[in-house]
Amino acid sequence: MIDLPALALLLPPLALLAIGLAPGRPGRRRPEVIAALVAGLAGSMAAGAVAVGTGVGLAATSWRPLPAAEWVSIRWDGAACLMLGLVGVVGWVVARYARRTVAGDATADLFHRRMAVSLGAVGVFVLAGNLGVMLAAWALASVGLRGLLLHESARPGARRGADWMTLVSRVGDVALLAAALLVLRRYGTLDLTALHDLTAAATTGAAAPNDGRAIAWLLIIGCGIKTALVPFHFWLPETLEAPTPVSALMHAGIVNAGGYALIRTAPLVSAEPLVMAGLVAIGGLTACLGGLMMAAQPNVKRQLAFSTVAQMGLMMLQCGLGGFAAAMLHILAHSGYKAHAFLTHGEALERLQAQRLPELAAPAPAGPFARGLRLLTAGGIVAVAVAIGLAIVGVSPAEKPGGWVLAAVLGLGLTHWLDEAFARATGWRTLGAVGLTVALAVAYAASYRLIDLAIGPIAAVASGPAQVIAANVVAVLGVVLLAERRLLPRVGRWGDAVRIHAANGFYVEAIARRLARSASG
Repeated sequence: MIDLPALALLLPPLALLAIGLAPGRPGRRRPEVIAALVAGLAGSMAAGAVAVGTGVGLAATSWRPLPAAEWVSIRWDGAACLMLGLVGVVGWVVARYARRTVAGDATADLFHRRMAVSLGAVGVFVLAGNLGVMLAAWALASVGLRGLLLHESARPGARRGADWMTLVSRVGDVALLAAALLVLRRYGTLDLTALHDLTAAATTGAAAPNDGRAIAWLLIIGCGIKTALVPFHFWLPETLEAPTPVSALMHAGIVNAGGYALIRTAPLVSAEPLVMAGLVAIGGLTACLGGLMMAAQPNVKRQLAFSTVAQMGLMMLQCGLGGFAAAMLHILAHSGYKAHAFLTHGEALERLQAQRLPELAAPAPAGPFARGLRLLTAGGIVAVAVAIGLAIVGVSPAEKPGGWVLAAVLGLGLTHWLDEAFARATGWRTLGAVGLTVALAVAYAASYRLIDLAIGPIAAVASGPAQVIAANVVAVLGVVLLAERRLLPRVGRWGDAVRIHAANGFYVEAIARRLARSASG
């Protein structure tokens, strides 16, 4: 039986794949036509997600066009509609931007076709109702991304970044394939709907706990590797020689797929306390180191790249705490911000130059006591603002997995922003900054509430040491904030050494290059 909502969701990604995989020699097709088709189909993905979500509803629904073929199925729910809408909007914006970027290029049609492959594969990844198809689509998206990264293959940096991305992605694919084989052996199916039901009703057998723990570990390792968590983050800054729309598509879309994959497979992961604690630990480590590396970079694009590394760590930390609604909101917010940042990064120098004269004319910086009092004031205002926002929308952190820790992370981010605003603003602008802080806190709480209602309960989260680890991560982030505001005692050469090592990405890429040379003979 034909399911019209399912077809409305599935046809645009399949059409994009058809455009991208159709045979043809580069330069023989009209690139402006292909670019228009890619942008239009990406926009139709977003429109279809909105139409189905508002018209049919966000309850979990699956459909098999061929009942005899289990692997040919799609599954959509609130998370799928949100993610597909995000992919569609980002794809539409980036595809339209790319029309101007590669205009006149001899292989512009090949560029647009590779973008079609990447967007179509991500769309299938989002909608796949079978774990095997989902992972295959994710791997195909990385193949399309490699082609985009190699658009200017004559540049050594472009080829190096594409090679590192491919190597790391294939390592992640191996871990995910192993997880899928273990899932098939244990449950006898890769259908996501069936897996959700089976894991909910799973009994504790002799071999079941070990199998389940191995599946969970392989899933978070594979997702973490492909999402640029430490120490597999080094490939991301190496891809910055790619055209700007490619960087925007990668940072705002494809690299976020690991968080969505964990949301999709949450029932297979969330029942293992030790695995969830490990995810929190590596996510927190990535957030802290990514923040240090970002702060030490002199280049705007490298700052954006390491910012993505830090944000991916926070997203995985949220998943490890069971805050899947918070992770989904993080994906949406980070994607929108990062797409805008990359597509407008050329204006950064003008903005910095415009700020230079006011900074030179600013009064001398305040002393440590004044700065500490200002930071303490900002923290108090943010705490009240977050409490007001949560109270307005009826969200209690005590009732949500990792609620207090996630609220603390939000508070640290807003405190950093408000403290900077206090340092620059005077008079009525200070009151305006306070009002904007309250508005941001309320907007975040309302957005979280809406997404929590949209995606519903994902999976029961087992209790464990994840909360303790996350609390330590928040404490470390707080220390980093204090150090950045220069409220800790100077550590002399230690501080300079950390800054130098962070600027070089803690030499992970150099170690990986040495290992690769050793492995190749």
